[in-house]
Amino acid sequence: MPDSVDSDPQPPSGRLTIEITSRTIWQAIGAILVTLIVIGMMQEARHLLGMLVISFFFSLALQPGVMRLVHKFGWKRGAAVGVIYLGLIVGIIVMVLFLIPAIVNLAN
Repeated sequence: MPDSVDSDPQPPSGRLTIEITSRTIWQAIGAILVTLIVIGMMQEARHLLGMLVISFFFSLALQPGVMRLVHKFGWKRGAAVGVIYLGLIVGIIVMVLFLIPAIVNLAN
């Protein structure tokens, strides 16, 4: 009796054959669909992650002013955040009102 017994002999021609069943085809289709869904979810999550990072930096920028209004003047946190946002909006409007005419004058 030989020491090693080959339980899965090669075909007589020496070539490796692969059987493709309907289950294999459905598994391939499923893998492709899952891959496409994951890629789509990652693209959507990229925008969400960007918004989260931007909002995190906004909160860091607002924190000192809000805490000062809350602790020093006894304001409620929501009112303090509203006043800080209002101040930022007014500041942006004032900058635009002064900078646009100056840029137009420089361009002429």
